[in-house]
Amino acid sequence: MAPERPGDVARFFDEEQAGQRYRNLKALTRAQDLAAADRLNREVEGDVLCIGGLWEHFSRGPAVRRVTVLDLSPRMLETYGAGVEAVVGDLYACELPSGGFDSVVFALVLHHVAQGGWRECRARIHDALARAARWLRPGGRAWILEYCPARPWMPLQRAALPFTRAFLRRVGQPLVVMHDAPFYARALEQAGFRDASAERIQPPSFDEWAWFPVFMATPWLRIPVKLYPKMHLFRATRR
Repeated sequence: MAPERPGDVARFFDEEQAGQRYRNLKALTRAQDLAAADRLNREVEGDVLCIGGLWEHFSRGPAVRRVTVLDLSPRMLETYGAGVEAVVGDLYACELPSGGFDSVVFALVLHHVAQGGWRECRARIHDALARAARWLRPGGRAWILEYCPARPWMPLQRAALPFTRAFLRRVGQPLVVMHDAPFYARALEQAGFRDASAERIQPPSFDEWAWFPVFMATPWLRIPVKLYPKMHLFRATRR
């Protein structure tokens, strides 16, 4: 089983960012992205590490001292502009200062770190959160913005993983695996966090009967948003 390569992921997102397809997708999720940004822009503070890019509609609040963005793609990092410390690197290979940050944010990135079989996909989430805990100061906070399927869908996603991988390779997209909300709550606790909470991001203006692409690379394969995994914002404090 060939693993996903960081270079493949970077190239995919470079192409998406440069093309109309990504902008069309973000237009569909604008109400959700704005609602999530409202929380993050108000809550995130201190020395901030954003993994996999800034969140949509980022605004630097007065409580933010420094913003560091870790991303695989130099091209993506260039889009964030001045005032951001850019670090090109792989989350799983990059070493950042232990206890160097007050806030760590994973904004719609963890479903893209999938690699290998089901156990490895889960283990990579645990590893990512353990790294975040190491980079945070005691009492620092982590935020995870993610799409989470309902728990009954998880066995189906696990069984379909080989077919999903093969299909996505054919359409030129790296593997995607989404995890349910209880999994993230447990993973945060196991990584050394406390007071984990989850909020579903569901603004009143969001049309749940709009047709939404199942994958970024397949705008022609759509389902109603009502059936799509739901956006959640997780918060937790490092012990």
